[in-house]
Amino acid sequence: MKSITYISSAVRLFTGFELLELLDKSRVANLKHGVTGMLVYNAGSFMQAIEGADDDIDRLYANICRDKSHHRVTTLIDQKTEERMFTDWSMGFHDMTNTDLSRMPGYTDFLLRAENGDFKGSASFAKQLLAMFRDNMRRD
Repeated sequence: MKSITYISSAVRLFTGFELLELLDKSRVANLKHGVTGMLVYNAGSFMQAIEGADDDIDRLYANICRDKSHHRVTTLIDQKTEERMFTDWSMGFHDMTNTDLSRMPGYTDFLLRAENGDFKGSASFAKQLLAMFRDNMRRD
């Protein structure tokens, strides 16, 4: 099993509708390929942790790197792992108005929660990076 965590910048800001479409499309594809992880988005910045079978993760990450909707894709972690750190695939958004996200399968309020020790103790480096992204993101 393999885990990759990366950051990137959107070429333009995503609308709430576009983020929901991305969540829905990604959940379906990731379920089909046994990929789990978390994608967070705030003000044009992405951070994602993905995990699964080596070939599936390598293929997915190559597709992510070619995707024209974002650029400056930077790998933070690329490692073998014995166990999954994320039990399902989810996406966190920040500052989405007029959208009832609580009903969207796969949505997490991770970015909206204050620092509260989500990943204390033996958290993986990927989870620690996601928490740092959340705790230091721009909050205009």
